[in-house]
Amino acid sequence: MTVLVRLSCLATPTLPGGPIRFRPSVLARHRRRCYNSARLARTYVSLDLETTGLDPQSDAITEIGAIKFTRDSVLGRFSTFVNPRQPIPEHIQALTGIHPADVQDAPPLETVAPDVEAFIEGCVLVGSNFVGFDAPMLDAKGIRRGQEIYDTRDLANLLLPGLPDYGLAALTHHLGIEMRSYHRALADAEMAREVLLALLARAAALPADVLSQVAAWLTPTAWPWRNFFREVWEDVAAGGAAGRSFALPRSALPEPLRPAERRRPVDPQEALAVLASARGRPDVLPQFEERPQQQAALRAVTEALNEGHRLLLEAGTGIGKSLAYLVPAALHARANGSRVVVSTATINLQEQLTGKDIPALEALLPPDGGFMACQLKGRRNYLCLRRFQALRASPNLRDDESRIASRILIWLTQTETGDRSELRISPGEEAVWRRLCAEGADCNADNSPFVVEGTCLLQRARQRAEAAHLVVVNHALLLSDIAHGGRILPPYDHLIIDEAHHLEEEATRQFGF
Repeated sequence: MTVLVRLSCLATPTLPGGPIRFRPSVLARHRRRCYNSARLARTYVSLDLETTGLDPQSDAITEIGAIKFTRDSVLGRFSTFVNPRQPIPEHIQALTGIHPADVQDAPPLETVAPDVEAFIEGCVLVGSNFVGFDAPMLDAKGIRRGQEIYDTRDLANLLLPGLPDYGLAALTHHLGIEMRSYHRALADAEMAREVLLALLARAAALPADVLSQVAAWLTPTAWPWRNFFREVWEDVAAGGAAGRSFALPRSALPEPLRPAERRRPVDPQEALAVLASARGRPDVLPQFEERPQQQAALRAVTEALNEGHRLLLEAGTGIGKSLAYLVPAALHARANGSRVVVSTATINLQEQLTGKDIPALEALLPPDGGFMACQLKGRRNYLCLRRFQALRASPNLRDDESRIASRILIWLTQTETGDRSELRISPGEEAVWRRLCAEGADCNADNSPFVVEGTCLLQRARQRAEAAHLVVVNHALLLSDIAHGGRILPPYDHLIIDEAHHLEEEATRQFGF
């Protein structure tokens, strides 16, 4: 059955470079030494500015908040309004809550500057987006004197790959830190301090062998955080905890689907009841409302699945077409041990289905019967461990290679998929990723130990698809599977093509001359 919708899937884990085991005693000793190390007893100043605007040259400082601290204690706080001697725009007043009356009797910057310089002297400056905003503003006002800068965005990008946002608010939420008065200098400085300490704890908890490699990669670079990783690693090595202590997180893969002995049709009323259950689940679908068009589409898809015929369905914006085909597809697949492939126009739409719609579907489905969904992408979206192993063996990496290699190595302690979407590769990292992805890798049991061990990330993605009732792909991969004689996707019983009006364009791109 094909539905066209138009819019108006256990081996011992191995780290590239050799098999590695996790030893909790080593990691606990590693953590303890990091926190007690004299080498790490730096003094930091978390500093935040409020200003009349974003231009370091023409805009002025209205408030300065700073906290001097070590890993163990707060040494002092500094906070003052500053008379900017220029108007504060209305939108800045609304954003910060700082009004002309607050600063009219405050000292000017030239009066405050010596106290700020004395407070930060000899300390590492810390902040969120410090490199992009606060440091240029301080430089323009002649306050900073070449102090080392630690920007929490940079460290979070390395230690917490895959977050959609590395701003102060997003990091405090992700790390479970209490949100205080946002866009006030001292409150923001306090939150930045807590974010830094939380991130340092994450870094200190890295497995010793990962920490060793990251320190070796980053130390020769110009990245400000390089000194921290080197110092943490030196502390671990001095304590004799330099042995390997890491294993890739790899859950056991489920068994491939087994077709039911007898074909079981889905009752349309059962599918409608699953959809209607969303009324009592605002935690799942907070803005759900019953729509006749959605119910009609659901009935049509259920009938097409039951009878095995083709269906061409045009669905207007806002009727809830995704759930209209996902609910009957899920019920039919799990009742019959069959597989439904859903193809979308783009990877972004894949992510929307797997990140939003399918979790909602799973929450609405009756708990009995079991259900598994996954997405499958093209080879360029998966890291090739064999290629990454070769990069690790390279003696001299460029700065950009060292940064992305460090991100990937830390990410490998967390990922189950090896999917690049979790890393959020920047445009500047694309060239390095192309050399590390599985596109054109041609790995097999003869040339890759990871294929033999069952830890190849692309291989595992395909194995997950073989166990899934619902496999979400994009049109490019669907057509590539057709071009390769069905050797990419696992066998499937039904196909739903969402955004089908884009299929012709993709087919022309792949098959045209």
